Amino acid sequence: MPVEPSSNDVLQQIEFLWKLKSSITSSDTVAVIVSLLESPLENLERDAFTEDDWKLVQLVLTLFRNILAVQDISQQQKAGGMASQFVSLRDRFLELLFHENVMDIVLVITQHIGDSRSYLCHDNLLLLEIFHYIFMGQEPELIANAYSKGLKVDGNTAGSLNSLKSIMEEEEEEKKRLSRLRNMSRHSQFSGTFTQLTMDGSVAVLKGRPTSTSCKTMLKPHNPRGPVKKIAWDHGTLPSTKDKILELLHDFVNQFLSGGYNVLMQSIRENIEKEHPSIQKSDVVVFFQVAQFAISFQYHKSSISKSLAWAQKQIQLKLPLIKMLIAHSSKVMFADPLQHQ
Repeated sequence: MPVEPSSNDVLQQIEFLWKLKSSITSSDTVAVIVSLLESPLENLERDAFTEDDWKLVQLVLTLFRNILAVQDISQQQKAGGMASQFVSLRDRFLELLFHENVMDIVLVITQHIGDSRSYLCHDNLLLLEIFHYIFMGQEPELIANAYSKGLKVDGNTAGSLNSLKSIMEEEEEEKKRLSRLRNMSRHSQFSGTFTQLTMDGSVAVLKGRPTSTSCKTMLKPHNPRGPVKKIAWDHGTLPSTKDKILELLHDFVNQFLSGGYNVLMQSIRENIEKEHPSIQKSDVVVFFQVAQFAISFQYHKSSISKSLAWAQKQIQLKLPLIKMLIAHSSKVMFADPLQHQ
């Protein structure tokens, strides 16, 4: 279950939950749990789904929801260099769920949510949370970009495009480097009073230059509770960058949007409109977050598809000109500077 922010041992709880997630990821636990669903899923396909089947499925889904929800990383843990390890563990757990067909099971169950006669219609909020935690921290644009990596283009076209892209990136990096140098010299003499977030999550008032190591603390916050530390949370996104995970998520989101998305969101929207007692404010927030992710993914996917189609057409038409520009740029980049004086 999620950590209670007001408790005194938040960091210990987070560490324990991450260790639990690591233990499950490194064992055969998921495979064993999935095997328990074989009979209920068969009954679901045969329209012989019983209440006992539903209770077992609900229990398993709740377990996976709780493990997926283990994503909190405090500022202290980030400062200790743990963020990359936690993100890697999150990705490995997602990959495990794909490998053990848990994601496929979630998609299948979601498609049965719309049947009011089914026991599963009561689990729409549970499934919504599962999708929410799967998408949490991910960038829809990165996942949509996984689509473009699977497209094949002509070898000469791809080579020319990559060369041109490389030259443009080098020029952009050079511009950024010069801009940073100008800014550093422009602001190097500025000093004053500013605040800084300390390791324990509190705020200290400092005097001097923000980039200077000789800044003196003018005022430290008073801590009347003694050793109890404030937890500084960072809710910024830490998206997956591994191609394999992004491709798996891309296919998963596509199947979700083409299958159970409308069914799930429609059932929850009806509950929201009717002000169903089971709906809480947090459920409404999660509902719109999942919807926002889906819309953003679809937008980026459509934009990328159109851009790639247009770019490939333009490259085919202007391939000779691109080759000439690349050759000219290469000569300029590697020319002797003294020749231009």
